[in-house]
Amino acid sequence: MVDTFRLVATPITATGAVSVLVFNTASTAVVRLMTICNTHSSSTASINVQVVKAAATNTPVIMFAYTNVSAQQTIVPFAEPLTLEGGDKLQVNAGQADRFHVVVSALETF
Repeated sequence: MVDTFRLVATPITATGAVSVLVFNTASTAVVRLMTICNTHSSSTASINVQVVKAAATNTPVIMFAYTNVSAQQTIVPFAEPLTLEGGDKLQVNAGQADRFHVVVSALETF
């Protein structure tokens, strides 16, 4: 088994679902940390976090429902590690474009 540490930093430039991490079909992964920062200087914006299971015909499961994040505020949507299976996607869905930066730290095992 090979372990690969991944750090993904993604500016969210559009509304709608954006895949932050997509895992290899032959792997499992543990998401250790996810931070979401509203980088706008004065506007509150909404975001949710969802998982799309590879075996579930691309229907997202919302883990962190649309939440308003104040300007220049950073949130951590879950406090415990999240285990995902091969082919799963970790997505965010922003209500407003060009407001968020998302950073995810994960360990992927092949």
